[in-house]
Amino acid sequence: MNYMYILAKKAWEFAKYPITAGTIFLILGWAVPHLLTKNVLVMLYAMVLVIILYVGYEYTKSPITPTTLWFTILII
Repeated sequence: MNYMYILAKKAWEFAKYPITAGTIFLILGWAVPHLLTKNVLVMLYAMVLVIILYVGYEYTKSPITPTTLWFTILII
């Protein structure tokens, strides 16, 4: 997901900080397909995760932040 985010963010600059083009790309390319394989609640959960994880990335400027937050969510 980090690679998808970074590539989309560098390719397109059409969204405003802290929701960037990378965040929108992950929502459309990773969270929405969960609707096809799971259900609406899983898709909404994935959308919320993308927003939380990558707004954290924007504020800290570190690609380790989403990974750390993801593992924290898995542990909890």
